[in-house]
Amino acid sequence: MSEICIIGEKEFISGFESLGFSVFPVKNNVETEEALKKVIEQKFSIIYLMEDFLENFEKTREISKTFTGTIITIPGQKKGKNIGWMRLKKMVEEATGVDLLKE
Repeated sequence: MSEICIIGEKEFISGFESLGFSVFPVKNNVETEEALKKVIEQKFSIIYLMEDFLENFEKTREISKTFTGTIITIPGQKKGKNIGWMRLKKMVEEATGVDLLKE
């Protein structure tokens, strides 16, 4: 099994399988959350996550709280929601107690 996986729209992620990634195609927010739980249980070390279906940042954060690997959000075909930026900002705030990444 690959140590790297990608979760997202089938049309976008299918090519990553030829690069050795495990792919998890999803169609909506619910499937995205379920796929995220599944790949965390399977102990992937790097998870690429398309942000198109990440409607609830806090729920995604809660699901991944015990994950010790790396989750990298990547923009999809829809206009970006800046989930990756929000996640980084929250982690910096928790680590330092200060909002160092103010907009």
